[in-house]
Amino acid sequence: MDYGEIIRRAWDITKKYKYLWIFGFILAFFGGRGGGGRGIEYTFRGEDLQKAPLIVQQFLFGLQSILRNNIYLIILGVMFLIIFALAGLVLSIIAKGALIGCVRDVESNEKSSLIDGFKIGAHYFWRMLGKNLLIFLVVSIVILFFILLFMIPFFTLSSSSNYRFLWFTIPLFIIFIIFMIPIGVFITILNDYSSRFIVIKNNGIIRSIKNALRLIFSNFKHTIIIALILFGIGILIGIILFIIFLIIGGPVALLGFSLYRAGAIPPLVILAVIAVLFLIVLSVIINGIRMTFASSVWTLTFLKLIEDLQEKPVL
Repeated sequence: MDYGEIIRRAWDITKKYKYLWIFGFILAFFGGRGGGGRGIEYTFRGEDLQKAPLIVQQFLFGLQSILRNNIYLIILGVMFLIIFALAGLVLSIIAKGALIGCVRDVESNEKSSLIDGFKIGAHYFWRMLGKNLLIFLVVSIVILFFILLFMIPFFTLSSSSNYRFLWFTIPLFIIFIIFMIPIGVFITILNDYSSRFIVIKNNGIIRSIKNALRLIFSNFKHTIIIALILFGIGILIGIILFIIFLIIGGPVALLGFSLYRAGAIPPLVILAVIAVLFLIVLSVIINGIRMTFASSVWTLTFLKLIEDLQEKPVL
């Protein structure tokens, strides 16, 4: 496999067919969002507030007042966030299918446009959603199993009166994290290949996963090399983004500090909002183009790998 040719062709497609960026922007804005947990919960009590510094007390009392007086607005805000998250989920799945289908059409010299992309993504939406849910379910069960496997010795040893158990559980936890990294990479590639089996080969949910597994194991070297190339490109783009944020954020932070020292709170808030929005837009644009390119690379890799692949059940 000519990896250089795949990278060059993917970049040519990304540059020439700029309507694909729209799908990349959608993925950059929504696709990277995961389901968050409840986080760390803490309930403030009266004595806690009394122990806090005066400025913290004032802030917390003000926050409590806002929550009491605007409960309905908060409920509406939560409902809006839920609707926004669901819309993002739908759009990200459609955008992923659209990118795959459009690159396939470009390589086949068939008609391809923004509208055609949305049609392709919408056509395969339910299968893509079902496949994502199935993979998520299986992965969740596996992760839960390993977590329980880790927690059994943890609770067993932690019941002792000393802290010697830490010498065992901390290395075990580090091993668990290291072990989960390749698992996560494997699941990501499995998801990418199965999505392409659905859109390009019109597979069903189960068959797409089986064929994706077969493709990974029969072309493991090529798959890993492409993944490493994209990983390196991702790191490079991350460094560039970080430098841009420092160049832009540094002067803005100094200006904001000067406004704070001068007591100009309204201009400070406006400056902060503009700066955050600008950085978000810039990040979405750069990452959107990167995701368009990465999706093109995986689609071209997939098309190359299945040229001589006979579709047959794995199991």
